[in-house]
Amino acid sequence: MTTTPVLDAPASLRQERLIIGAVMAALFMAALEQTIVGPAMGDITADLGGGALLAWVPTVYLLAATASSPILGAIADLRGRQLALFVCIGAFLAGSVVGALSTSLPMLIAGRVIQGIGAGGLTLLPFVVIADRVPMARRAAYSAYISTIYAAASIFGPVAGGFLRLYALERNFLDQRADQPRCAFLHRHAVQV
Repeated sequence: MTTTPVLDAPASLRQERLIIGAVMAALFMAALEQTIVGPAMGDITADLGGGALLAWVPTVYLLAATASSPILGAIADLRGRQLALFVCIGAFLAGSVVGALSTSLPMLIAGRVIQGIGAGGLTLLPFVVIADRVPMARRAAYSAYISTIYAAASIFGPVAGGFLRLYALERNFLDQRADQPRCAFLHRHAVQV
């Protein structure tokens, strides 16, 4: 069994904060995606049809995230944290693109599965990076930052989703393709929020 080598010298406080800030931004992206889609589900169903499959949109995201977390944790242990983080971000963004280009609810569900796989690692890796990079005396503070990220995403996700639904989706604000479903705007811009 291979392990990730321990750093010889501790990271400077600035470098530590930069690394932790980057993984926290990835965590915020995944946490926000869990709540931002909810307010627009009515419009998504109206555009894509398939009301019987509606419950699967959030469910497959959470199932995929839960199932992929241990696998992505093992990849992070065996191949390194950076590679695992890049794989997770890539899967998350690929799922966002599939969801944005979806023309049917099953295609949106497939995109949410791919996105959930990436989100599984994005919710796990900040804890791993904190354990690797932060001395024991400061870990509690960084763990509190993770809780703050989830709290902020729980507040801003539904607000952002409702804002996009009311102002952006209803008026086709910044939507360049008339044939593109309204949920494409939501998925495409949710990553940038």
